[in-house]
Parts: sequence; structure tokens; C-alpha cells
Amino acid sequence: MLNEWDFIGVGKFYTGDDEYDCLLGPLLARFASGANVDDVVGFLREEIEGHFGLELTDTEIATFAVRTVAWWQDEESRSTA
Repeated sequence: MLNEWDFIGVGKFYTGDDEYDCLLGPLLARFASGANVDDVVGFLREEIEGHFGLELTDTEIATFAVRTVAWWQDEESRSTA
């Protein structure tokens, strides 16, 4: 999902798939601990601004956060069914 979102816009030029690996572990840890959309938005905003040096709108970040939290919750419900 991070590669698809490609918020830094390297997908067209970059053949690797590790550009966003630094976000995977922290995101999964947050999901596993029950993070909600606001938690994920806050984390992503800090990382995108601090680590990547970019500024995205809250709407751009929130759209991605809603999608990923819903994905996690869906995966969780499947694993407990």
C-alpha cells in the first residue's frame, strides 16, 4: 500500500520496493497495539515531514490512514474468525 501511495513520487523511476520500508515496522506495531486513524495520521505526518522532508495535506495522509486501518481491522477479523 505504501508503494502504491508513493507519496514521494519515486515509483515511476525507482525499480526497488524498499523506499518505504522504514515505515513498515512502526506502522504494523501501531496497528497491532490498536492504533486508530488519528494515531496513524500523526505518525505518518511526523515521518513524512521529519524523515522525508515533505509536507502533505492532512487529507492526503488521512485518506491513506483510513485505508490502512480498515485493511488491518479486516485482516484481524479474518484471523479471529
